[in-house]
Amino acid sequence: MMAKIYITVLVGLTLGSALIFCIGNPTDKVQAYGTDIDEVSRQQIYEATVRITILAPVLDESGQPKLIEGPAGLQRELTAHDGLGTLVQTGGEVVIVTHDHWSVPIMNLDKVQFHNTSNDLLLEIDRSNLFSLLRYRDRGTMILTAPEPLAAHSSPLEMVGDNVSLQPGDILLGAYWQPDAVDSITIESFQVVSLGSHQALPAIKLKSQNGQVVRQGNSGGGIFLDGKLVGNMWGRESLVERNLADGEDIGFVSPTSLSWAALLTNDWLPE
Repeated sequence: MMAKIYITVLVGLTLGSALIFCIGNPTDKVQAYGTDIDEVSRQQIYEATVRITILAPVLDESGQPKLIEGPAGLQRELTAHDGLGTLVQTGGEVVIVTHDHWSVPIMNLDKVQFHNTSNDLLLEIDRSNLFSLLRYRDRGTMILTAPEPLAAHSSPLEMVGDNVSLQPGDILLGAYWQPDAVDSITIESFQVVSLGSHQALPAIKLKSQNGQVVRQGNSGGGIFLDGKLVGNMWGRESLVERNLADGEDIGFVSPTSLSWAALLTNDWLPE
């Protein structure tokens, strides 16, 4: 009989991506309980959250964009990759904080759309305009200047860096997108399991209090403490069955309610 073990992997959350990072054996255990979320905090996070859709051309075998028949003739076939971002105020301006493991390299994307939590299109920009908005990126966090159509939708939320004090057991709030529920976004509570690092960047391990599995499409979603942005969603832990003899993965077993978020530090705040 084949000997098997279970390992934990971190799965990227950009809808359309399949980024997988091995992070070892599943050992963390934490009790999760429901938390009442006050309406003021809920509304502030709703107003600050945007859904980010990256549209990129589908490439053929030669690496060239595929063409399809459209209303005005041939046009490029596009694929969509979704994530979340947060509009926050800092230094008298509004910026967008999201994650930086987009499955589509910026050089390959066609355009980016920003929707509010009601799925209304707020802004659509092309690649060149996105470059002009880019303020910072480090694999864990991306910060963009928010153009006026987006800045007008921001809430009074702020972001904090190194001066935030987090400990295991703390309760944080986060925006959660449910792609199968008519694109609805809810506000969920997460318990801090541990503080550490991932890919040499500060990160926090979280557990969904209601057992909710953080699904693809939630990459970059804001994580909040006392109405302030402290991080953005990075990936979800899943259990994988592995053949102990040859180290080959047999297949995914199941996702878990554990996730990781990139933690903001003062080095990431815009100057």
